[in-house]
Amino acid sequence: MRIGVSSDKALIRFRDRMATKMKAKLIFGLITVVGCVGESHASAEELALPATAKSVRKVVSDGRHNAFAAFTKWRGDYWLAFRKGTGHVSRDGDLVVLRTEDTKQWHDSTKFDVAGDDRDAQLLPTENRLFLYINSLHDGRFDAFVSYTDDGTTWSKPQQIYRDGFILWKPVLHEGKYYSGAHRPSSNDRREAHLVASTDGIVWEKISTIRAGQGESETTLLFAPDKKLTAFLRSQINVGGAILESTPPYKEWKQRPAGSTCPDTPSTHLTE
Repeated sequence: MRIGVSSDKALIRFRDRMATKMKAKLIFGLITVVGCVGESHASAEELALPATAKSVRKVVSDGRHNAFAAFTKWRGDYWLAFRKGTGHVSRDGDLVVLRTEDTKQWHDSTKFDVAGDDRDAQLLPTENRLFLYINSLHDGRFDAFVSYTDDGTTWSKPQQIYRDGFILWKPVLHEGKYYSGAHRPSSNDRREAHLVASTDGIVWEKISTIRAGQGESETTLLFAPDKKLTAFLRSQINVGGAILESTPPYKEWKQRPAGSTCPDTPSTHLTE
């Protein structure tokens, strides 16, 4: 997706609008929104207007709590992963993956019951592999897991990644390397958000601490063409969250107010 934007405020406004629409309407129907499928060269002025839904098609309607979705395109098919449970905070969530060629006829790809409550499906497509990242609550703590498929049919057994008690948030592939925000759900003074990286999408190592001890929560990343890295950090303490910026080697971070709520959605990669 290519979207032109001229300011951080425009980016935040766009993210907020998309988060609201996705939470309100995608669960669980498929929406085709202008500029959201394929490539778009919309101007900043066009983005200032609310996104317009072109069509709404129901994907799942089974009386369960179907939510927290990830959507991507890989090898010509569209892929939808989401949590299925009895409620928003129930402890019985499983992850379901569906695929389709035309966004009309959907087919089961796989289903995971990893550990306790599985949620926060995150799909990362690469040239040869489709990754599914899963955050699971079990035995009083969260852990992150990964599964992948190389052929679209057979999925690997989920394996735990990074550190105990940490979950990954919206991994991205940048210049041949994988990056992600990782945070530890805990009391506000024990929370922390890390920048982590991987060469294979499976083994992750810490690069730096983005922020700690201030209610850190979901943190998404955006790489700029000049290699500047921006982290959009959601806070458990204040509504606005924070924007933090770093440059290679991404060891030090400078913070500024977000000016708006940082939603717990994927970062939106923008180019002029």
